[in-house]
Amino acid sequence: MALQKYVRQLRPIQEKYTNHVEQVQTYLTESDTEQDLVEKTISVEYNKLKGSSDPIADALLNAAEYSKIKPNLVEQGKRVAQQLHKNHSQIGILKHLGRGNATNNYGKLYGVSANDTTPKTDIGDGGAYNLSLKEAAGAQLMSPKGAESTGLVQSAVDRYTSSGGKVDATKALSLLNEELDSLAVKEMVLTVGGGKIKGAKDAFQDWYFNKSDRRSIITKVEKNRKKQDEHMKAELSVHKITKVNRKYKDKLIKGVSALSQNELRNKYFKQFIGSEYSVKGFVIPDKYLKTDNEKELVKDNKRLQEKVVEILDIAIRQTKFLSSLANEFTKNDEFTKYVIYEAASGHAKFTGDVKSAPPYTGKETAVAKKIMTYDKNTGAVELEDIWKWSKKSGGLLVDSLSIDFKSSRTSRAGYTKFAVSIGKKVISLLNDYQMGFYNENTQNTYQTLQNIIDEEYLKIYPTLNNIMNELQKLDEGILDYVRKGFKSAKDFTVSVGKKIREVFTKFLKVVFKRFVTMIKELFEKNPNEALKTLGVEYVVSGVRIYK
Repeated sequence: MALQKYVRQLRPIQEKYTNHVEQVQTYLTESDTEQDLVEKTISVEYNKLKGSSDPIADALLNAAEYSKIKPNLVEQGKRVAQQLHKNHSQIGILKHLGRGNATNNYGKLYGVSANDTTPKTDIGDGGAYNLSLKEAAGAQLMSPKGAESTGLVQSAVDRYTSSGGKVDATKALSLLNEELDSLAVKEMVLTVGGGKIKGAKDAFQDWYFNKSDRRSIITKVEKNRKKQDEHMKAELSVHKITKVNRKYKDKLIKGVSALSQNELRNKYFKQFIGSEYSVKGFVIPDKYLKTDNEKELVKDNKRLQEKVVEILDIAIRQTKFLSSLANEFTKNDEFTKYVIYEAASGHAKFTGDVKSAPPYTGKETAVAKKIMTYDKNTGAVELEDIWKWSKKSGGLLVDSLSIDFKSSRTSRAGYTKFAVSIGKKVISLLNDYQMGFYNENTQNTYQTLQNIIDEEYLKIYPTLNNIMNELQKLDEGILDYVRKGFKSAKDFTVSVGKKIREVFTKFLKVVFKRFVTMIKELFEKNPNEALKTLGVEYVVSGVRIYK
């Protein structure tokens, strides 16, 4: 049976890495991302298939600007548009709405300084099909600042309680409203680093590995330099200075105590500041410095060292903040669905209504009504009602919650975001051939066992992925709150294993039932086709199994 490849596919696939500077172009100007451009091409190419006389204007786009979009991105949009039209031709002419301005009601509702006016609808027909587009390769659901996130969570509280639910989100709201925005760095004359673009993390790592006394301490116990490096990387990963290592404990040298937060702050941060180590090589290019103060700052090595420590100290605080916030969201699974719904739809944000039961059915085009996941490589699309999607995606608020730096497109200020991402998803590209055997006489299409497995696997995938992420976070040794309610890590692991077995048992039962039902129906209408589907045929000598 073809289950093995699905087990191999099942990995914790939520995107954990954050490119803290969003590449060098983020420093410069507000510009469309590649995803923005593909969204534009989807709307235009779909309008062509709908017979629009002016598909670009109907999409609310400028013809001159549209002509500059690279041909490969247009082809991606065309592939998606073709599948969208094939499977959902009931959708009307599509408008590109994602870069418009809408009225943000969080300020009026809760007195917060929430100024983001970007619609949740990326493309839509202005009716039932106002779509929030997400790439199948993984996408960000939200990444707001403190005031915005406060409005989002408070409106979810109000809608949830109006539906009869009970939740105490006081601490979560206090964290978001009072502490999140304090986790920020001004004058980002060097990036956070830790990725393709070098920055604060890289500068400190280099000093720690090669200039500090840490190696000499470890050498007293372990002479192997490679093992020393692995130990130092592992102990820094706990504090977000190196990439988080899920199995960091395995890399620690026996007999050497791992670096504590207190030791890091009070010894090594202090030693780093005032050392002879030069940070100049890690600052952003001079031409991107905006103010006189920034230009003076990069000339002062000690101030640069202090800036490095400021960034790293906030990274440490982010870890504690994440643990506290996620712990609050684990207390009420039902409530998290309402937070995810508001993040995905913008129902309260763009209407001011916090009482109506979801889903939203009104006329405000900024509110998204459906999630459209698309594969830009194959063109495959999947549409789902946002409320239905949210009800099964509440776990994202813990499983893929990230408290990390996000550089602003307009200011480079390193603010901390309250982010939730959507993991990678496999979307079947269904057509007559792939769906199974087609018989011209009966005009019926029947599915192969492989197709049934594919469809049912996609249904259980989000649940399995969330379970695997729980196990991954336990292994990281950082977010220990996920073990809450269990006496030990062993108990938690046994519980996770039981969940996986239960999900797969239900999965196999559904697959078997669907396949048997299909074969029975096929035997009634076309016995020969039923036998062919089973891989059986009559020959002169009897029955032969041919597949």
